Amino acid sequence: MKHQPFLHWMHRWSRPLIAGIASLGAVATAYPKIIQLTQNNSTCSPSGCNLPPTSADAAILSSPITLLGLIACISMVVFAIAPLLVNSKAHKQFRSRLEKWTIVLLAVGGTLMLIVSSYVLYTTLFELHEKCSFCIMSTLLSASLFILALSAGGWQKLRQQLLTVTMVVILLLLGLLGLYTLGNISRSATEINYTITSSSSEAHMALAEHLQKLEAKMYGAFWCDHCNEQKEMFGQGAWSQVNYIECDAKGKNSRPDLCKAAKIKGFPTWEINGQLYLGKQSLQTLADLSDYKGSHNFQNYSSQAVPEKE
Repeated sequence: MKHQPFLHWMHRWSRPLIAGIASLGAVATAYPKIIQLTQNNSTCSPSGCNLPPTSADAAILSSPITLLGLIACISMVVFAIAPLLVNSKAHKQFRSRLEKWTIVLLAVGGTLMLIVSSYVLYTTLFELHEKCSFCIMSTLLSASLFILALSAGGWQKLRQQLLTVTMVVILLLLGLLGLYTLGNISRSATEINYTITSSSSEAHMALAEHLQKLEAKMYGAFWCDHCNEQKEMFGQGAWSQVNYIECDAKGKNSRPDLCKAAKIKGFPTWEINGQLYLGKQSLQTLADLSDYKGSHNFQNYSSQAVPEKE
């Protein structure tokens, strides 16, 4: 039959292809987070903190699910290439056993990745009503890995693999149903709230009250790490006195219209005496910019960002 050469080719090259695609997925998952952690940057752009171009991407890539995805991709690479590293002539029996075990693990891994990535894509598109380019890419890569994983053992073993996959799918769906019932899945982005853990001294409170009297404002977004770090600088008590404007429409008490009117280009942005300052600022810098004359004993957080005028 005409399709037999193609099926034979897929079976022969399935493991190298799986290793290549899974490696690509691992790099795509890890790269944005590595950049975010290594770059000395005090600003989040409206599209995220060095992340892809939607708040859905930012939320997904900052969540624990990315770590699980990275582990899954690395595992698929290991399962795919492990038998290829064993000399078939010197250790024929061991390589044969290793191929049988890794075939099952590849099928299970490919299935889990496809189901989870498809669910995340469904949630972002149909429940959060947002475009998530990372979710689309992840689902396409997972689908490719799923198909190649099934072909890795040869089409004559497909029936056994499908049975294993079906059992995994049933167990996973039951688990997801249980989690959904407990309310741990499908949370809207508007429910994500950051909790400030640092405390405020008298100096923090005095500075916050001073900024409030000046009608100074901080523009930010709930998913912005630098904005949350700025909140920690003030502490829980003092931050409640700061005039904060949420720019993401999915955030709590959001006012994207005010952010648009102010022509905000990144988060956080401070507006003090009619002048915009882009980026996370130290409390000493904010005190200087606002001509604060009170105590400067700001000790619960240290950061020396340089104000960048707009």
